[in-house]
Formats: sequence, structure tokens, C-alpha cells
Amino acid sequence: MPTALPAAVLRVATAKRLDASQLRRIAARLKAGDSKQAIRRAEKLSYERVDAVARAMGWKRDWLAAAVWDHRRTCAIDEKEILKRFDAGETLQAIGDRAGITRERVRQIVRDSGRTARRIAQKPLVEERRRERERERARAKLQRQVEVLRRRRDADKRLEKHLAKANALWRDGRSISQIAKAYRVPSNSMGWYIFMARTRLGAQWFPRRIGVRKTG
Repeated sequence: MPTALPAAVLRVATAKRLDASQLRRIAARLKAGDSKQAIRRAEKLSYERVDAVARAMGWKRDWLAAAVWDHRRTCAIDEKEILKRFDAGETLQAIGDRAGITRERVRQIVRDSGRTARRIAQKPLVEERRRERERERARAKLQRQVEVLRRRRDADKRLEKHLAKANALWRDGRSISQIAKAYRVPSNSMGWYIFMARTRLGAQWFPRRIGVRKTG
């Protein structure tokens, strides 16, 4: 077994039946920063055996320490500059890109400083914009309703113009079949026109007759 490794690692390697070459490769990969899943696939071992070696080596603690050091080393600006840029109105993403850190880390720094998140400070403005969008939707809905009414009014005018002669013939006592012949349409179609006129134009169009109708 490699003598450079701690005794705890050697004990785990013996318990997990790992030879010296496997243990050496696992240790090298862990120090290089490879994940345990990647090492498991490369060495064709179970995750449990690789995880036992990693825990014995203190891999998790070393990785966290390295991550904290890497953050401090790569951060281009300090926290005071981050807060200054936040107060100036820059977004979290823009500050993170400039500082070389994530947007979430910038949000944590702002939160830890006791500042109120910008989305909370701007809540009244957001509410006003929401109400304005609701008013716009209401105006658009009203315009659509007005347009529907205008089209219906135009359709009713066309129907009045088209059936004015038919209404006069009906009042003169003509039957539906006679009116249909005058318009050169089937009788059932003329019956539908009369029904539509009574429904949409009022009872003064094609009033209902009482008594015997004239037949053609």
C-alpha cells in the first residue's frame, strides 16, 4: 500500500479490498478535483468503495476549503464595491459578471448587508404596472365588444335592406313559398331569413298572422 496516505485511508482500502494501484489512482483523481461518479466510472468500481476512500481522505472538507479559496481568489472586486454597484442600480447578474461570481452569491452578499431586495423596494411600481396592464386589457376587451356590436349593426342593416321587399310581400299576404319564388331561393332558406328578421330586427318584421294563409 502507498505509505504517503494516512492510516485511515489504508484501513479503508484494506476493508474495501482495493489494491495499491487502485488506491493511488483514486487518491490522485480526488486531489485533481474529479467527482466520485467520474472516478467510479473510470475505475469500474462501486460508488460505495470510492466514497469510503474519499471520506477517509477528508475529500469533502478539502473540496469546500478549495471552493472558498477559489472564490476569494477569483473575485475581481470586494464586497464594498459590490454593494456600491448594487446601490447604483446595477443588476445582480451584471455585478456577478463583473466580479466573476454567481448571481446568487451577489444576492447573498446584498442580503447579509441588511439591504432590502430591489424587487421588494420596487413593489409599488410593480403593482402600478400590473394595474396598468389590467386597464389596457379592459380597454382592449371593450374595443372588441364595440367592434362586435358595430359589425352586428351593419349586418342588421344589410338584412333590413335585403328583406324589405320580402316584408312588404308578407304584409300583402303572400306565403313563404311565393316570397321565395320572388327571391329565387328555396322555401326553407326564406323561412330562415324570416326567422332571423323576427329575432334580430324586431316583431314589426314579418308579423305573425292569425287565420288562414294564402297558398301559392
